Amino acid sequence: MSTKTIHTDESSYLHKKADTVTFPLTDDIKELITDLKDTLQASSTAAGIAAPQIGASDAIFVYRLNAEMDPLVMINPTIIKAADFGKPMYEMCLSYPNEIYEVVRAKRIVVRFFNEQGEHSILKYRGHEAIIIQHETDHLLGLTIKDRGEQVDPIIAARLLGLETEEDTNEKNEDY
Repeated sequence: MSTKTIHTDESSYLHKKADTVTFPLTDDIKELITDLKDTLQASSTAAGIAAPQIGASDAIFVYRLNAEMDPLVMINPTIIKAADFGKPMYEMCLSYPNEIYEVVRAKRIVVRFFNEQGEHSILKYRGHEAIIIQHETDHLLGLTIKDRGEQVDPIIAARLLGLETEEDTNEKNEDY
């Protein structure tokens, strides 16, 4: 198992467009896909991870709909249609730990991509899966939730995440 460190906001990888992957896949790209899968599976909460998040400039991401699911791979994805934009929803990212953003996403998308075997597909996605794919595709375009949305107040975010804030600690100390 090869779990990689997640790059955070300071990383230049998160802020530049990823390179197109060519076929047949090289051994390095195959290893990168394995690293992405292993890193995603090491997280109990993450829904997806893109190559730039582990320091690679290749247009690849993996995602899953639940922790029991084997990760799916998208190579060189392009969202060719997006429809039914909803209201802002809470979104999190491994590259912004303990932060929550309100982001507007399409509820329905059509995506063109390649799988690990080099097979080309154009598929429709909706709901939560569409949101995950948009989030991960943004990473390949050099965009993050910080670029797409508004950060939720850190105290509210901490409470939503079940983290203790300085304010909570002060309130406990005042009770004595």
